[in-house]
Amino acid sequence: MDNNDGWTTVKKKPRAPKSAAPRRPANPSIPHSTSTSATQKRHYGGQNRNTSSDFDVRRLDDDDGTYRIKKVSPSKGKAIAQARQRKGLTQKQLANQIQEQISVVQSFENGRAVPNQKVLAKMRKVLGGGF
Repeated sequence: MDNNDGWTTVKKKPRAPKSAAPRRPANPSIPHSTSTSATQKRHYGGQNRNTSSDFDVRRLDDDDGTYRIKKVSPSKGKAIAQARQRKGLTQKQLANQIQEQISVVQSFENGRAVPNQKVLAKMRKVLGGGF
């Protein structure tokens, strides 16, 4: 069909409905079965379930709910502060030299820090050990 402005109208043919007949397998040597395949029921299959929950429940029942986080001892904190003062460094200067925040140095000296071996190693290197 030609319109007056030079364009040609193209119509798309409707698709034929898909048939309900089973498809043939791609490989003709494989036998084709029209019956549904049998599946096996697995114990806890397809479920996000932990099978060893008895141990976890027992451990939770025995738990008294009190926890202690290991912290730097006050004596070690005083030793770090004394070593820093012997070197003539402020907390800010020490923090800059070990590339940590000032609050990290303060928490180590006050005994509130959780021991971090990397930070302690940096402090030993700058302060010369001895704490």
